[in-house]
Amino acid sequence: MLKTPSFHCVCFGRVGDKKAVAKFIRFDQYFDLTFRMDRLPQKLVTLKKLNHDNIINIYEVLHFEYATIIFSEYCGDGTDLQQLVYLHRGLGEESSKFYYRQIGSALAYLHSNKSAHYDVRCDNVLLDHEGLKAKLTIIGIQMWKHPPKIRPYYSLIGTFHGSGPYLAPEMLYGRPTDPFSC
Repeated sequence: MLKTPSFHCVCFGRVGDKKAVAKFIRFDQYFDLTFRMDRLPQKLVTLKKLNHDNIINIYEVLHFEYATIIFSEYCGDGTDLQQLVYLHRGLGEESSKFYYRQIGSALAYLHSNKSAHYDVRCDNVLLDHEGLKAKLTIIGIQMWKHPPKIRPYYSLIGTFHGSGPYLAPEMLYGRPTDPFSC
């Protein structure tokens, strides 16, 4: 097992001949029936269509009554940018530019596809086994049929998107935010 966040766990697996990561999302008090049966499957079908070198690809999605399993691209040994920064006690300017270009390219692609990533932070950027390719995780991606110009940015389950230390100050005060600002 790689990580065990609050409502899912992540394990290694295979899809055909490809190494994959299996993310098990357990449904309990965090998810209402509408989210489980309608919004999550719809979101995952849309996410599966994304195709960019710097975004984790989804291979397969299985839906069950009490859980959904997402099989996605295996990215090296699970090292994320945060671990790299910690290991080297920071990154130099050239290394920072190298990864920033890749993350920026992924965000530009998302924005051009009426999508935004609401939790961009170093531990949501995975690195391949050589540390040369950065890939955004897919769980932090939100998509709209008609993107908002500016609106309060709440998740599908009625809570804030993102992680506390990385939230825009406007969100902390309940003010409208722009999900497409970088």
